[in-house]
Amino acid sequence: MAQRLPYIVAIVFSFAALFAGLAEGADGAFESWNLASRYTARVSFSIFLFAYLARPLVALKPTHITRTLLRNRRHWGLSFAMAHTVHFYALLRVLLIKGDATFTGLAGGGLIYLIIALMALTSSTAAYRILGKWWKRLHWAGMQAIWFGFAAAYLARLGQPGREHIGIVFGGLALIALAIRIAAFVKSRKVR
Repeated sequence: MAQRLPYIVAIVFSFAALFAGLAEGADGAFESWNLASRYTARVSFSIFLFAYLARPLVALKPTHITRTLLRNRRHWGLSFAMAHTVHFYALLRVLLIKGDATFTGLAGGGLIYLIIALMALTSSTAAYRILGKWWKRLHWAGMQAIWFGFAAAYLARLGQPGREHIGIVFGGLALIALAIRIAAFVKSRKVR
């Protein structure tokens, strides 16, 4: 059950966010898909945090819960990729309605989506064996790039009137997650 939970969470919450955005948008297709895009991004980010924090939480506080989270990190990562695919679909609809579904319109987050795809495609024991040390480098750098993309997007909301609360909550979560990773890194250096 623990291995299936991340996928159930991803499917239920990402589609609930998609439909909530579509239902809430009162001013037509653009607003509906724009809200769906925002809501699905928030769900994706929340799921991403489970994978991003699994190892640092075990390093800081090894408990049954944190060890289970680490044991299922691959499943949380793949469920994040699923949820972010739903977000990508909603975002693509926004860009199509806006008339900006061009290379320029997709270039901003395109690299992050490519990284997510590469990480999902290499999330197997076979890929780990084949790639060796490059697997760890890809996944470590990919996690940092994804974190940076979310953090930059949410912290930018702090300067947008009426959206500061999103920046405070989700930007704050991104910074807390980074602080946890740094604390785990510092602790591991002291142990060595």
